[in-house]
Amino acid sequence: MPARRLAIVVTAVVAAVLTGALASPSSADLPTSEQGTSHVGPDVSRHPSRAVGLIVKTKAKQATGDLVARTQAAIGRRAKVASARNLTGRISAVRFRASLDGSSVLAAAKEVEKRSDVEWAIPDMVRRPFVTQPPKDTNDQYFSTLKHLWDNRSASTSLPSPWPNGGFSTRAPYIWRAPQGMGSGDVAVAVIDTGITSHPDLDDQRLPGYDFASAWSDPDYGSEPPDSQDPDGNPGWDSDPSDPGDWIPSNKCGFVHSLIESSWHGTHVAGIVAAEGDNVVGVVGVAPKVKIIPIRVVGRCGAIDSDILTAIEWATGGHITGVPDNPHPAKVVNLSLGAEDTASRVDKACIGYSDAATAARTRGAVIVAAAGNAGVDVRYSVPGACSGIIAVGASSSRGLRASYSNWGERLSFSAIGGDYRVDGDTYTVMSTYNTGTIGPVGPTYLRLEGTSMAAPMASAAAAILSSLGLDTAAKVEAGLRAALRTFPAYNAKYRDFFSNGKPWSELNCRWPNRSVTYACGDGILDLAQVQANISPPTVSGYYRVGQTLKASTGSWNASGRGLSYQWLSDNQPIDGATSSTYKARGWDLNHHLSVRITPKVSAFKPLAKTSAQTPALIQAKSTTSISLPTTISHTKRAYVSVTVKATGYWPTGELTVYDRDKKLLSVHLTSTSQHGTRTIKLPALAKGYHKITVQYGGTKYILPSTSPMKQIKSK
Repeated sequence: MPARRLAIVVTAVVAAVLTGALASPSSADLPTSEQGTSHVGPDVSRHPSRAVGLIVKTKAKQATGDLVARTQAAIGRRAKVASARNLTGRISAVRFRASLDGSSVLAAAKEVEKRSDVEWAIPDMVRRPFVTQPPKDTNDQYFSTLKHLWDNRSASTSLPSPWPNGGFSTRAPYIWRAPQGMGSGDVAVAVIDTGITSHPDLDDQRLPGYDFASAWSDPDYGSEPPDSQDPDGNPGWDSDPSDPGDWIPSNKCGFVHSLIESSWHGTHVAGIVAAEGDNVVGVVGVAPKVKIIPIRVVGRCGAIDSDILTAIEWATGGHITGVPDNPHPAKVVNLSLGAEDTASRVDKACIGYSDAATAARTRGAVIVAAAGNAGVDVRYSVPGACSGIIAVGASSSRGLRASYSNWGERLSFSAIGGDYRVDGDTYTVMSTYNTGTIGPVGPTYLRLEGTSMAAPMASAAAAILSSLGLDTAAKVEAGLRAALRTFPAYNAKYRDFFSNGKPWSELNCRWPNRSVTYACGDGILDLAQVQANISPPTVSGYYRVGQTLKASTGSWNASGRGLSYQWLSDNQPIDGATSSTYKARGWDLNHHLSVRITPKVSAFKPLAKTSAQTPALIQAKSTTSISLPTTISHTKRAYVSVTVKATGYWPTGELTVYDRDKKLLSVHLTSTSQHGTRTIKLPALAKGYHKITVQYGGTKYILPSTSPMKQIKSK
């Protein structure tokens, strides 16, 4: 039975019994065809698009009563305003007494924006899951089944060549070898979704979350929300992010359908990110050491934009009126949800999402969103089309575009999401799930496919990069783009794979002889490309002035992408010392040396690793040797040849000649002219045996030394 393609990526529908439908996008909303590939928008007539009110950002904070009156005055008879609620700062949600269709509410938003005290106003649309019935195929709990982590196939006639080791999976086990390569418990990913259920692979991975699914998106039977659901002025919001189930009775929530079982979508997404590893049971996430902040926004009939935007703000450390602040702000926000719509309404919705993304980025968080499963240009998908958001498409295990995945110029990159049409169920994504059909019953595992599965791969990768030390949103985003593998070469077999000539039948991401080359984003997520240190660099050699020290880079992931050296003295860079060896100089005396190894890929340069410091360097060791005749007439004067060696230096300093303990004379050794060698004329020696030694006095940088004794007979 095919795996279910699941994304919460369907159209906007209000929590009400709806009638009527919107027309398809007009030609003004859609770009023209190019080089044989149509740029089409979604067929929005399939799912009516509704809104429950407006989200308004004023130029100064306003009392909710004033906002209600001013909004009503602006929109006139278009709708009746019921209430307003401040969400955060200057942003408030304005509720209508009855929902409006997409076109009407867009017009109302434009009227409100004409007010001089309003910065922007956007429709508060509803995003909801629209899924098919899943198979209940609980899987054996082995790592080898997780093909999205590691594909152990080899190249064959049916697979691209060359075939990467680990295939076109995330290849996460490569980066797992690095310290913090599985993520850090100090880094959290907020999964804004249906909530979460109890599961042995997730229970120890969770931080406190929140339920922002308001009553407007969770009516019992699709009718307008009754006031009785809002006794405390905080409709539906509470501190319990548990997923009670999002099942829909037949023909409710504004469209015709049979009973739709609960999706447990948030549980599945959370497991992809951070299912616990090395606990014997079940599966393992891409980043099993990071923490999950579960946030519920999706109710039975969907999630409204104001709840989603509020959840983003709270998750990343912003303040929400009437809600305790999040004690563990997330570094990554995952949005495996969205909707397709006309270009004009997408642009309007993106005002709010881009504003939220900008605020999140200033707090150091990135937002990752599923591109959508409609097989259309992502330009028509919210929030994937919005600036400031990383839109992730889905690829199959062969490195192709998944047949359902949205595509286009605004797609950031792709990650494996599975495609049973091409590869079968084995290569879809298995993760944590629940056995319940209505409410939660017990933990299990299930295979699904979709951009909803691809997005948490990217969110987990972002969390790993943050754990490794990329400490700003911009650095994490750059790291993600540097962690991409090139798509496999064009294969004519997949040009029109389903033989229907429609845009989604083209599965190749690299198109020869076409001007359009952006179908799948910049590449496929591949954690084997991350340049991260596995074992630290070291410095070896004799820690003396004049000695040549040697650096070892240690072990690195993706070392083949290039590494550079920089020698340090007391942690300060030494000018010009950028090779694998370094000859210690006099100025290094009493200082500690180390070497910093830096990835050559710009995005990973912040992940440079420095070796332990050497002991303080000591003076260079010297050796002194002499030669002289064994006999000499007492009427003549003997000559002694002296050689002083010090590694890395031509020694200078005093040479003192002794006959046993008697000092005979001293001379000066000048390195520049004598190169450590000097011949000394001895004074006349009395008849008899003499024992001659020469002592080198050393310098600031060179230790003293004394020659072995030589005997000479004067006769």
